[in-house]
Amino acid sequence: MEENKPHTTAHIAYISEDGSEASVVHIFPNSDAMGEHMQNLGNLGMKAFSLMEIIGFDVYGTPNQSVLDTMLRMINGAKVIIRPELVGGYIRIKSN
Repeated sequence: MEENKPHTTAHIAYISEDGSEASVVHIFPNSDAMGEHMQNLGNLGMKAFSLMEIIGFDVYGTPNQSVLDTMLRMINGAKVIIRPELVGGYIRIKSN
């Protein structure tokens, strides 16, 4: 991921206890980095999408139109929720 997604700050996956649902959290420094991530999904990403049903996206921040268009094509009718206004918070990055 470091080589293929250099501007993706975080890519974290969570799975339900019964293994039937998963959520993936991505963090990007800006909408351009998110667009780069979406453009570079590659074969592995497309293969993964063929194995799952995407039920929606929650977007925190404002995606550019290209990102939004790509997301809408990927989910085939599922919902996209956009929360554009940052009201506060922080991300703590710990180095070892």
